[in-house]
Amino acid sequence: MKQFRVAWRNFFRSFVFFYEDFLLWAVLCLIQALALLTVIFAPPVFAGMNVVAYRAAQGKHSKFEHFWQGLRQYFWQSYKFFGIWAAVLVLLIFNIVFYFQYTTTTLRYLSFLWFSLAVMWVTILPYLFPVILETDPPSVKNVFRNTFIITFSHPVYTFSLLVQMLIFVLLALYVFTGIFVLLPALIALTGNLGMYYLIWGRVSPDDDSIESL
Repeated sequence: MKQFRVAWRNFFRSFVFFYEDFLLWAVLCLIQALALLTVIFAPPVFAGMNVVAYRAAQGKHSKFEHFWQGLRQYFWQSYKFFGIWAAVLVLLIFNIVFYFQYTTTTLRYLSFLWFSLAVMWVTILPYLFPVILETDPPSVKNVFRNTFIITFSHPVYTFSLLVQMLIFVLLALYVFTGIFVLLPALIALTGNLGMYYLIWGRVSPDDDSIESL
């Protein structure tokens, strides 16, 4: 199936793009790691990283100044959208724990429903910032609506992306712990490559044929 094939092609392309502009991505990953330690600066740094990944998906060369411009341009919007995403995730996790530990056996099965919703919610994260860059105006309604459309109207691609995120985590846990530092960059690249394909029907800008999804 084409979506499955392209999803895995983009998965490996994210590593290629990282390698081709290694110095820039290494610096961005270091900045993101430091931002995660502070927590508060993580969203705008990730937004700036997505601007670089967005340009990479379009076949454009990026410099550090593009990251800096993206960080400044989407500084407050990153807090708004990531804050909403994080708040909903916390609510879903609370419901998972509540229904599993503090309810009767029958109601406990509802925890699996909340778990499924949490997985779906996590799945939209790689597309969230790319959609912000693509949506005009980037209102809460437009961004989350478009993100859900892109994510769940292409289930094969979305499932493949979910498996890829799991692979990233497993590699970090059991093979190379340092990949956690690279994880934001790889998520940004795979998310932007996926959005480019799912919106425009092209694997890359030099692909002249718009293919059916």
